Amino acid sequence: MISMILNTKLLNYFEVMILIISLIFIMGCGHKEPDYPHATVSGTVTLDGKKLTEGSIQALSPSASVSTYLDQEGRFILKHVPIGNVRFIVLSVEDTGKTEKDPLGNDIVIKVNRIPKKYALGIEKEIKSDVIDMKLELNSQ
Repeated sequence: MISMILNTKLLNYFEVMILIISLIFIMGCGHKEPDYPHATVSGTVTLDGKKLTEGSIQALSPSASVSTYLDQEGRFILKHVPIGNVRFIVLSVEDTGKTEKDPLGNDIVIKVNRIPKKYALGIEKEIKSDVIDMKLELNSQ
């Protein structure tokens, strides 16, 4: 009987501790504004004049890195992009229709980046304030 009471108290103690740790984690992971000057950048990405409907875009600067996916219209919205010189990197992969075997003998679908190599290091833009409609027009030539 005493061991059941002790086990119950011990269980309650652990339940309370888990609850406290969970609350601290949730409260600590709340949305905070970055401590650097920033803007929300939205726009579209095209490749050879056609909307890039699959892929992602990343904004890189010495103070931060933010990324998001492109939607079906080639649009994006990047929040908390640092003010100043920012490098935008676009990635979009497509299936080649080819497969290879991994070391365990499983088939791996081979994919390639559709973005030309000349954009591998990104496109540098100066962000001064919120940009309503930034167009990244990429071309294969």
